[in-house]
Amino acid sequence: MLKWGVSRPGLRKGPLGPRPEPWSVPPTDSRAQHYAPAGEIPLRPIVPPDGTAKGRAVRHARHHPKWCKAFRTMTDTATQAIHKLYTRDILRLAGGISRVGGLDGADGEAVRTSRLCGSTITVAVRVDGSARIADYAQQVRACAFGQASASLFAEVAIGLGADDVSGGRESVRTFLKGGPEPEGRWAGFSRLAPVLDVPARHGAVLLPFEATLAALQAASAT
Repeated sequence: MLKWGVSRPGLRKGPLGPRPEPWSVPPTDSRAQHYAPAGEIPLRPIVPPDGTAKGRAVRHARHHPKWCKAFRTMTDTATQAIHKLYTRDILRLAGGISRVGGLDGADGEAVRTSRLCGSTITVAVRVDGSARIADYAQQVRACAFGQASASLFAEVAIGLGADDVSGGRESVRTFLKGGPEPEGRWAGFSRLAPVLDVPARHGAVLLPFEATLAALQAASAT
């Protein structure tokens, strides 16, 4: 059985001493399970006895021509998927959120969090005599889609009542499930179409509606 640190044919020196080439480890060696089978892409052991980090194993493996080609293909595919999902329009919306901050003398305030992605939005409202939003402020810690949704909502928030927000929520929720695009004041939410294929982000898109409804309910209770 081979031992680490012993010079034998098939061994090569590394930063931590001689190490066997992946194709030179006998099948009887207990470490053979950590190597790729003969004829496949050679890999260093994922959990070698000397404690070499997994990252080093992957880094050395990437130098193999077959692995390099596969890695480039995976990288290109992932990049294309990201560009398709996070379009310039969505990133522009996410970077242009208005009415950010707190609101002095708010009549109602609420915090809502998406359980799937962890996005959080805090909404504060001041209402008029008709229980409609007279002033609006938000603090957003969300993914790009949550930020884009908050940006779109803030543009139309003033003057909304609880029924308006509830109707908008249902319209956008139907759209996220593959239904028709929102209309009227909510038509801008159709710009979030790339999120339709990512159900884990649907909750983040609905956060501004949920938080605003809760804030309006808090305001009506005071």
